Amino acid sequence: MNDVQRAGDAATSGSDDQPPLVVVVGAVNVDTVVRAPRHPRPGETVLGTDVATLPGGKGANQAVASAVAGATTSLVAAVGADAEGRRCLAHLAGRGVDTRSVRAVTAATTGHASIVVSDSGENSIVVVPGANRLVTADAVASAIRPGTAVVLVQLEVPEAAVRAALVRAREIGALALLNASPVVHAARALTGLADVLVVNEHEHELLGAPSACVTLGARGAIWGPFSAAPPPVDVVDTTGAGDAFAGTLAARLALGAPRARALQDAVDAGARATTYRGAQASLPIS
Repeated sequence: MNDVQRAGDAATSGSDDQPPLVVVVGAVNVDTVVRAPRHPRPGETVLGTDVATLPGGKGANQAVASAVAGATTSLVAAVGADAEGRRCLAHLAGRGVDTRSVRAVTAATTGHASIVVSDSGENSIVVVPGANRLVTADAVASAIRPGTAVVLVQLEVPEAAVRAALVRAREIGALALLNASPVVHAARALTGLADVLVVNEHEHELLGAPSACVTLGARGAIWGPFSAAPPPVDVVDTTGAGDAFAGTLAARLALGAPRARALQDAVDAGARATTYRGAQASLPIS
């Protein structure tokens, strides 16, 4: 058997005739989420109260958010040729994401994230990329077709793949959104290729892009002259809130919403995401 196959062949959503409105390039992970009263200090052991295994990865999370927000959405990614990868892809297809540009590879296992969520809802995350390291520039460029409205990419896949996505978006006249998370050494150079930079306050301080779309946690978000405040919610888990924001923003812009409306819709989606445990599970179909 070849070491690479189209993982989406067994779990496909979408049409061969029309390109998706949104193409998301990014990571697919399995999330192990542990709840604990608080985050441990270095060298300390804290007893947890619950553990769950959930689908995750910034690319997968944002693709689900985009599809839930109403845009036809394709994901370009890589998973292991393992049971975890198959379960992630089945979940994505069930949420309306076109997975035909996701590769299953035998050279690595599906990516994994370990997440600790405190009783206050704050999280800390350690990611083991696995198959996400094998997303290639060639696969990205060939998967983004003319007619795509928005390309959304993060920094959990190799720099070459991120660069290829942003360059290809410009070639076909699509809006290029870069969610510069997590901040890596190449982030500053890549920001110049993006039409829209989506960052949180910490990332904004590190990168210093004056025109960025900046998420502000419980205070909402700002984008140039526009600002949006979230509705009041009971926070359960902040995991995936930023991804819900980015995916919804991409979808609303692809569907033609004005910038202010797209920003508010994205903030609302991010707020709703904090009321459920996990990332993709926190994106209910509307």
